[in-house]
Amino acid sequence: MDYIAESFYHFTLKKEYLYSIIKNGFYPRYCIENYDYLLKEYKSPTIAIPMVCFCDIPIVFIRDHVKNYGEYSIAMKKEWGKTHLNPLLYLTDNSIPQKKFELIQWDLFREVKQYNNHEIPDELYNMFSHFQDFIAYLKKYSGKSPKHDNREIVFYREREWRWIPEVKEEDTTKGILLRLDPSEYNNIESKNKLLEKEYKLYFTEDDINGIIVNNEEEKKETEQFMYEINKEVLSDKIYTLNELIEKSTDRTK
Repeated sequence: MDYIAESFYHFTLKKEYLYSIIKNGFYPRYCIENYDYLLKEYKSPTIAIPMVCFCDIPIVFIRDHVKNYGEYSIAMKKEWGKTHLNPLLYLTDNSIPQKKFELIQWDLFREVKQYNNHEIPDELYNMFSHFQDFIAYLKKYSGKSPKHDNREIVFYREREWRWIPEVKEEDTTKGILLRLDPSEYNNIESKNKLLEKEYKLYFTEDDINGIIVNNEEEKKETEQFMYEINKEVLSDKIYTLNELIEKSTDRTK
């Protein structure tokens, strides 16, 4: 059996969200991430980052993931994903990479802090900013998940790949930021709407391997939806989760 998935799967909780993706593309959403392993002495170790998330889990092992992220999914071709996405780097507690990243973070903080309210040199500002962008692709091997009632999760099992938009300098004046601190969490939904106006992850019908819905009745509803939005070419790519698992299992026999 192949332990690398044939597709990148994006799961969602509602059929309406799935339909929106098929019709409009992927919009990034701010997700709250915990970076306490890099900011152990920092008062607010969580940051909200705009992203679209996918997993690289073979479909036969996907059921636990579905419990956490929803029963509806769009499966994107690997060629498309490797062009737009990047896998996360998972760090274990007190590992050498984790310690080195933490040292870099604090060294940069100290350098920036020296300037107080004075203008930070461009070279230092750029280095600090680029590193903050980079840590958006880091994640703890395991830990408590704010998305799941702070339950302990082995994040490594999710084999996550992300698309994170490169926020243009001119868009920051519109209130679009690559990172939100906790003081702005109450405004996340309004910030998401700002993101929608400027950033989207595009795909064509040919980039889709499959669409996963809950049952046979929803398959028929989804086929009808495809005709309504002139994407009937996708009608043959609609499956229930059980169908897709059986299809994948048959190919490995």
